[in-house]
Amino acid sequence: MLPSLCVFLSASLALERPCRPFTHPIARSRLLAPACAVLPPSRKAELHSFLEEAGMTAPPQAIEEMSAGFCNWVYRVDMPAPVGQVVVKLFSPLAKYRLAPDLRGHGDEVAGAHGIGPRLHFRNAQGLICDFLPGDTLTEADMHGESVELPKLIAPRLAELHSLSLSDAATHSARTAREPVLWNFLDAMLSHVESGGDEGARVAASLIDVPQVRREVSRMRARFDALELPVVVGHGDLKPSNVMLTASEGERICFIDFELAGAHYRGYDLFKLFRTAGKMSTRNLKVFLSEYLDALPGAPTRAESRELMLEEIYAETLAAEPLTWLEAAVFFLFAVREYPSERERWAPLATQRWTAYLVSASAIDDGGAVTSALRSARQAIQACMLREP
Repeated sequence: MLPSLCVFLSASLALERPCRPFTHPIARSRLLAPACAVLPPSRKAELHSFLEEAGMTAPPQAIEEMSAGFCNWVYRVDMPAPVGQVVVKLFSPLAKYRLAPDLRGHGDEVAGAHGIGPRLHFRNAQGLICDFLPGDTLTEADMHGESVELPKLIAPRLAELHSLSLSDAATHSARTAREPVLWNFLDAMLSHVESGGDEGARVAASLIDVPQVRREVSRMRARFDALELPVVVGHGDLKPSNVMLTASEGERICFIDFELAGAHYRGYDLFKLFRTAGKMSTRNLKVFLSEYLDALPGAPTRAESRELMLEEIYAETLAAEPLTWLEAAVFFLFAVREYPSERERWAPLATQRWTAYLVSASAIDDGGAVTSALRSARQAIQACMLREP
């Protein structure tokens, strides 16, 4: 059995209900005390050892434990000058199951180097250290509310991330720079769900037909291959709580928690940012996509071409919906497999997301509504290009 679920719980339950914004760079924070002494001795020793390995040998002035990610241990650490305030994330065994050693912290490093995420100070297979940035994380209400100002502010920053070079962001774990890492994550999680015959495996198998899930993952991969959707340097977990409005340098968007970053279908990030169990604001999504398109390198300037490309990106975004639900269903099965005692909390999340996947999956079948819209948009773009001088 792995360590406490408290960190994982707070981040995941945020999907079920919006939370108030808070000042912190990683996710909802929980102040324990302003000193290291409140930490369990083993955790305190692990944290100090990691700081020393990173070359930060001075005693911390204060430590704040933060609730974030999925069962990682995340701390804000106040170091003496010139280091200042940093965030330390120590990877849990659960995180390591689906992330190869060279992937851990790699996305944070790439994003920080390009000013899209907090600057990374240090990373290895056990954890990472990055800048602390004061500000507020967003909620679903920010994406689907009356105002479109925040979605419009996010769009060019996401376009900036998606415009990074795939070869620069690739790791040794990817067989090619353009191979979506999501399939590796899904395979790793399902393999763990399928392994062994202990209580966790039995509980997971009682919730959803695991062989059916495996078949659906294979089917989705075949469908996405057939749709030939664009692959970009993506965040991989772009829910609103992983988007920050920073307090420094004016109102500026910064993305956080790049744990699952890498080569991703572009639409996966676009849809997940707006995915909700409530009512989606189609208006806000379309305004966001319009701003996003205009911020891409080589964006079309002719009105007809721009409108057709916007229709294509909208269809591409909707095409990613079933994959976002499938990944979430597999993830919660993965969590239940490791924490069977938390079945009452995790089982509804796993089954709700599985049901949402089953409802949405047919849209990208051959002849499905979204597939047809995507094909129509692409055909119209080709016809428009032939008409242009």
